[in-house]
Amino acid sequence: PYTRKYDSLAKDHNEIRLIKLSSSSDPNYDIGCELIVTSLDENPKYKALSYTWGNPNDTVPITLNDQRFDITRNLKKALQSLRTLDTDTPYWVDAIC
Repeated sequence: PYTRKYDSLAKDHNEIRLIKLSSSSDPNYDIGCELIVTSLDENPKYKALSYTWGNPNDTVPITLNDQRFDITRNLKKALQSLRTLDTDTPYWVDAIC
């Protein structure tokens, strides 16, 4: 499994991590996403998804920055649903970002 190793954020620039979902019209297609860094000072447009419910031991892989990354099965289902609605807007997901 992928270990959550991230580059440091510049606190003096109010940086946060967001994910950009890869598009797919098939809701069952595997999730692929890219981790991006942006500054809150730039008033970025993004949607937030706080995802702490579900069994934390029931995980499935997604692809994050071309690497395997394990998330809960419930989160993957939520991302699959969101991907069919909007892939232009990045997301802040507490379990990933």
